[in-house]
Amino acid sequence: MTASSNGLGTPGDNGKSMRRVTLPDEIYEKAAALAKAEQLSVDAFVSGALIDQLAARNYLAARAARASREKFTAALDQVPDVDPELHDRS
Repeated sequence: MTASSNGLGTPGDNGKSMRRVTLPDEIYEKAAALAKAEQLSVDAFVSGALIDQLAARNYLAARAARASREKFTAALDQVPDVDPELHDRS
């Protein structure tokens, strides 16, 4: 996924400043291989991955803000109080 497919623009467009990030060689090599498979530059791939990660965290924060202890407890009260199936026991 490219940064522009999120509607967030591409790295360095609109006069935005660019930042450099230092990555361990192993992570860079994995990112480079994935970027190549998606026919993207490493910069575009990493930018897109970071945008996705930030969006996911925002989504989870918004969901957490709507959470309710009462609704959680009510949902747990719906679960039968029985022993787990044999295949679910450790």
